[in-house]
Amino acid sequence: MKSGSRGHNLISVELTAEGVEAVAEAVVRKLVERGLLLDDQTRANIGSLAETETDQAPGVMPLPETGFLRVSEILKFIPISRATWWLWVKEGRAPKGVLFGPKVRAWRAEDIRDLMTRLGNRAR
Repeated sequence: MKSGSRGHNLISVELTAEGVEAVAEAVVRKLVERGLLLDDQTRANIGSLAETETDQAPGVMPLPETGFLRVSEILKFIPISRATWWLWVKEGRAPKGVLFGPKVRAWRAEDIRDLMTRLGNRAR
């Protein structure tokens, strides 16, 4: 046995092609068991979910057509930080929202949908 640079013991083994394949299968099986790698069935299930009618991830509510949204709800659809959101509001890049009380502000769903459209168009 050899000692590695960090004190780990190293073993040198010669494997046949079948042996390499068996080791690779064992490693993949362990990664799947630990949830670090998707197996073929899970990958197929995810693919079929992507082909369904909705574009929403499981457990995420769709953006409503009308109504009001709070910051926490908006940030589920626009992947920025809370601080960036408030900076955008201050700079006029995002709508100001509606003040319902001294510390309660919400945004019209229509305004957020428009913002998302503008952001999407800008990315093209």
